[in-house]
Amino acid sequence: WIVYFLIWPGNMGTILVCIAPFFLLAAVGLDWIVERARWGAAVGWAALAILLAWNVAIFTFLPQYPFGESYRRFDNRETVTSISDYYRTKLSLVSESPVEGTIVYANAFRHLQYYLPQYRSFSPPSLRRSDPSLVRSIISIDNGVMEAWEEVDVTTLVPPGTERIVFTFCVMSSPSTPSPLVIPSRSSPFS
Repeated sequence: WIVYFLIWPGNMGTILVCIAPFFLLAAVGLDWIVERARWGAAVGWAALAILLAWNVAIFTFLPQYPFGESYRRFDNRETVTSISDYYRTKLSLVSESPVEGTIVYANAFRHLQYYLPQYRSFSPPSLRRSDPSLVRSIISIDNGVMEAWEEVDVTTLVPPGTERIVFTFCVMSSPSTPSPLVIPSRSSPFS
């Protein structure tokens, strides 16, 4: 139980796997502390304060990769800030294009659905290996409404009247500097 508090859970999987046993251990520990009414409460509050201070210190000061790039990343203040900056930059680059005549293909199309619902967005298409002219599946979001399409002809992926296509999953450099690819077109080659 103490290991969980001493090492910051670096990913959601750690939390999901460990949270149920930790609740059970916390219940047993709480029961044990309550039985020792004279000194149990003081020890319990002191332990809680120490563990809380430890978690705050780890979240605030521990680097993302304390054991090097080859080891797992720990979620901390630096991680939250870099991910926030990454998506803020991506969304601002998309919002520089006018809404009319623009479609967006994005890995994080759910972010667009929430933050920029006025843009028509698509997930990256999953093509058939046996017949690349067919899209096995793709998700379309228009005005906040999601549709899942299957077995779609690739020539129909660009709606008529499209003037610009923005690809936000084209990261040309590091994740801290996203570079969406904007393709202007006077008329859709697929219509």
